[in-house]
Amino acid sequence: MLYLPLIVLSTQLYATSDTRFNIDSLNPTLHHLYMSNMLQPSRVKEKSNEIVSAIRSLEGLDYIRVADIGAGSGAVYSALKEEIERDDTFPLIHLISVEAADKEATYLRENCPNIDGRLTHEVVLENGIFPHPERACDILILNSVVHEIISYGAPQRERYDRQNFRAFMQAWENKVSENGFLFFRDFVKPDDSWMNSQATICPKSSVAQDYLPELVSDLMNRYKEMNPLRIVEKGSCIQGPWESIMEILASFQWGSEGFRQSVIDEQFIHFSVKEMTEIASEHGFDLAAKPSSYTSTPYFQKWIDSFDIAVAPNGANGMEAQKITSVKQMPSLKASMLFRKISKNSEADNR
Repeated sequence: MLYLPLIVLSTQLYATSDTRFNIDSLNPTLHHLYMSNMLQPSRVKEKSNEIVSAIRSLEGLDYIRVADIGAGSGAVYSALKEEIERDDTFPLIHLISVEAADKEATYLRENCPNIDGRLTHEVVLENGIFPHPERACDILILNSVVHEIISYGAPQRERYDRQNFRAFMQAWENKVSENGFLFFRDFVKPDDSWMNSQATICPKSSVAQDYLPELVSDLMNRYKEMNPLRIVEKGSCIQGPWESIMEILASFQWGSEGFRQSVIDEQFIHFSVKEMTEIASEHGFDLAAKPSSYTSTPYFQKWIDSFDIAVAPNGANGMEAQKITSVKQMPSLKASMLFRKISKNSEADNR
């Protein structure tokens, strides 16, 4: 029987206890709403489809060890359970769900049981620390966690510093076996056709009118040294590069839904697909498949409902800005990418 550890790094990782989003601080009603939202079938499917596909791509393996760090509401568990119950040929799984929050760990223990010996589930309560770093893995999955690594930093490192991710990659590159995989899924900068576009947003919902000034002031102060937002205020409106406007809108998405005191401590937009490919290459990974980009419709629909949005095309000096009225007009918000670890033999052959 082959033994393969699969490392799944998902949400809410590397945040220290005094800065991270602390689900234990939510009252019981809000906690229930939060967990119910995270476990909506559409959200589980969105988060886990590619993880299941990665497992299936490992042909010939009949036992896979999965460590889901920052397991949260158990979306990975739910996806694996569904596959195991649906397909008798799906590999045996031992899933370790690692959580830093007592409420989430308790939720996982009470709601995510073993499944007939085909899926065994262990819940580990850790303060964001990976419990088995000495073991190499064959697939390293960064699932909506890169922006958290950057936002919360690490010991002796600044918050909101994009170098935090390079430090993470340096620490982990030798933990991935030769010909193993790195899977990345997170927010991304817009593609080249949008990068230099200038955008203007004007609040139109009451929530946007009340919350936008507070949000912009907070973001400007927070990022002014590391990754400054290049924006100007024009009355109640905000104008700047689309990349900066996306950061404001992403922060608005979370902050206006009741978690503003903690969740918007995160900075969301960091790397383009091209930049992520270059970073992976620096640490010994080659792109193994065409990147997948997607728009995350619920995000965009809320933005359109809350703001008047106008974008002047890339390099369009003096051209009239185009008003965004449909999700279909939006650029990609997130991307998933699969990289393969370059073997030492391959490196030698290329010399």
